[in-house]
Amino acid sequence: MLLGIIGLGTYSIKVEAKEYNTAVEFFEINQLSTEGLTRTEVKEIYYDIITNKFEYKKTGEVIVKSIKSKVPGYSIDLKNVDASTVASFWELWDNILKQSKPSDIEISYYDYEDISNPGSYTYKKSKVTKYENTIKCWETELYYFANGYIKSNDYIIVYGTQLNDDEYIRTAYITKINNDGKIIWEQKFEDSSKFFKIFINEDDTITAFANKSYQNTYLKMYKVNHDGEIIYNYQNSFNDLDGNRVNEITETTDGYLVHLINRYNAKFVKINKDGILQQEFSYEFSASCEAENYKYFFTNMIEFEGKLYLSGYSVPSSSNGSSGVEKIIDQLMQMDYGEITDELVLSLFKQNFKAVLLVCDNEDGELSKFYSVDAGVGSNLRIEDDKLVWEVEYFITMGYSPFTSSFTFGGVTQVYNYIFDKDGKFLNASETEINRMFRR
Repeated sequence: MLLGIIGLGTYSIKVEAKEYNTAVEFFEINQLSTEGLTRTEVKEIYYDIITNKFEYKKTGEVIVKSIKSKVPGYSIDLKNVDASTVASFWELWDNILKQSKPSDIEISYYDYEDISNPGSYTYKKSKVTKYENTIKCWETELYYFANGYIKSNDYIIVYGTQLNDDEYIRTAYITKINNDGKIIWEQKFEDSSKFFKIFINEDDTITAFANKSYQNTYLKMYKVNHDGEIIYNYQNSFNDLDGNRVNEITETTDGYLVHLINRYNAKFVKINKDGILQQEFSYEFSASCEAENYKYFFTNMIEFEGKLYLSGYSVPSSSNGSSGVEKIIDQLMQMDYGEITDELVLSLFKQNFKAVLLVCDNEDGELSKFYSVDAGVGSNLRIEDDKLVWEVEYFITMGYSPFTSSFTFGGVTQVYNYIFDKDGKFLNASETEINRMFRR
């Protein structure tokens, strides 16, 4: 009998340890803190969340303490909080986490110093790791700082940059890696320092756009064959707009559309398949009030059924040059910090921001249709089931944090899908479960 009791006790300890480890893993995955909690409390909070009860007294405290700083603009008073409020906050955080899950390709970095040259600059190396169902398949080392990658069915293209002997000069690289992690080829681009965008063509050739770090107006197009050889290059320089820089490039039927911006303005440039400039156009609109115009910021662009669709947002721009966020800051600076609530900041963003969608002629950029939506920003564009889907992000929380180095305003948006037919006619809109972080 004694042996039986000892065996049962050992089994109970193992079960308890497994339950606790499962709960701790849940805390780590969901970025919750276990600080100051007993083993029993960790398990109770875990079960309270996964059963969607949110009734345990410490659950709300741990969720708010762990997450509140990561979701700015969302205030919860724990003294009066109820289960539904905590559940809503947790649902919001869960939606955000799901979108930030790591890709099956992970890029990490580490410093590298040339020991043959003491006192030389510290270089960067990269490790590209492939996962399938969280299991590591392979890992490949690259002798440069990898900025990004694009995938094909049979390989991935990784691109990045490395320091030369002069710390202010960088060299760009492209590497082709097969699905087993083996490097097929690596190409060096000595006259460029950063890649903006890379496209994989149907014949497995590559079109790549790059610039030089000290020359923002420089845009160079490369064509690279399937063996990694540079077979063509062409350079454009956009010098007519002071401080101009490339923000985005998208492919069109007859070439590419380049979005150029600076502090004061934005324009679009069409180039053909050989990189030669074809057309330029920009957009400036006036509001009904003569004393105030609108300034436009574009976030995404796409070609659909012979038209160009430009997604973005507008903010009022006054005669003194301030616009959008600057105007909100000016208003808040006249108040005592203690008077500034998240609700006030959210209302100011809703009043000042409009999501916009421009439908333009593919040849000369002439505006044919214009859509706007209050209290949000225009986001991604995509084609789905022969229809155009425009994502509009509505502000649902917003906070003011003048002492944070990474942002002044931060909050959360909720995505709605606006659907358009082949003629650019609006069909319907639908709410999604997607939430995104917003920083300015």
